[in-house]
Amino acid sequence: MGRLGASALGGAGVAISAHYATAKLFNDPLLRTSISIVASGDGETRSTNATMTASSRDDAISAALVLALAVGLIQGLFFLVSAPTLIDAMGAGAGSSMRPTALAYLRVRALGMPAATMWLVANGIFRGLGDTRTPLAWALLFSACNALLDPILIFPLGMGAAGAAAGTALAQSLALVGLLRALQLKTGLTLSLRALLSPANLRTLVPAFLAFGRAGVLVFFRTWGKVAAYTYCSRTAAGLGAVSSAAHLLCFNLGVVLSQLCEAVAVATQTLLARAMGTLRVAAASDIDNADAVAAAARRDAWHVLRLGCGVGAAVASSLTALTAIRPSVAIAGLTTDLAVREACGAIVLPVLACQLFKGLAFPANGVVMGGLDWPFATLGIWAGSALCLALVHSVTPPTLRSIWIGLSAFMGSQTLFSMLRVLSRTGPWRLLWRVV
Repeated sequence: MGRLGASALGGAGVAISAHYATAKLFNDPLLRTSISIVASGDGETRSTNATMTASSRDDAISAALVLALAVGLIQGLFFLVSAPTLIDAMGAGAGSSMRPTALAYLRVRALGMPAATMWLVANGIFRGLGDTRTPLAWALLFSACNALLDPILIFPLGMGAAGAAAGTALAQSLALVGLLRALQLKTGLTLSLRALLSPANLRTLVPAFLAFGRAGVLVFFRTWGKVAAYTYCSRTAAGLGAVSSAAHLLCFNLGVVLSQLCEAVAVATQTLLARAMGTLRVAAASDIDNADAVAAAARRDAWHVLRLGCGVGAAVASSLTALTAIRPSVAIAGLTTDLAVREACGAIVLPVLACQLFKGLAFPANGVVMGGLDWPFATLGIWAGSALCLALVHSVTPPTLRSIWIGLSAFMGSQTLFSMLRVLSRTGPWRLLWRVV
């Protein structure tokens, strides 16, 4: 979007922030629970060599896809109807020059929400099954299609920011078809809409729906805490004007590569730890002859995953943050040609880099808590970090871009600290991890 003006870029930033915040509320509970429930079932299956848990795992897959379709349709309708209200809430009212671009982006993006939600959950299912290669291949295809479609729709066809939304929706829909076909071949399940939505299948999936509901409620409230911090910061930046809003968006985008890499590390950590903890729970409650040996092996696996995930996340975060820190002006110049926006970005580069580093550490740390299915603590930790973030945003009056990014840095850093303390506490699900065999 380098050739878009500050108002258009700021409007896109407002819309993307509104879309991100709302979509996180809908999608995060389903995604996180899908990964852990499928992975835990897989771990139980491996520890007992039973077919019953495989059936439960398959029910979880089908239930996740049905829920993804329903949630995606609800999201699409919600964005179409509530776009003006959402944009108002983000600080781009009727007199804002950013409003037309923001509304156009959000309404076009709404049309692709069913495919987007199913794409997200299907990726989570594959990761829960321990297969990261297949979703990666289809994600690369999606990225290539998106990179091809976006410039065509934005510039030659004159759609502007709405063209970016359309390109993403089209590319994601195409990639989803292939990903579901691959999942069907891998599991042997029939994943057509007719089969998934048949009354007989829906009755069979009731226990799986209830399992998702119990975990999903806690993750939903956890997501509210995360969205509260992001949304408030974006809204505060928008209230500072188009230049500040655009600078806030671009600084957020400086960490896109880092976020994608560390999110992959976090998901891998969550998946492998959930599988090991599932095995450990079954072995700890079992009276079979080799239960102690199985538990000891699972405990070793869990510690290895925990150390490796956090170590890789720290290495990735440190490396990419250092590369950005060498020439931050070059990175900013690659995102926009607007001199005022560049200057605003340059003024907050230090807290932005700190936030980038802490974000890279927070992803795998949260993956550890999720992998342990420690949903209550995950919720409390996010809300505590959100409160700290908002307090630091208002450490100066009125708030500035700098105080916003100091607050975001503290929010990210707190997630790592809280997660480490929780594991070291030897309470909750972590008692099994510390038990000496």
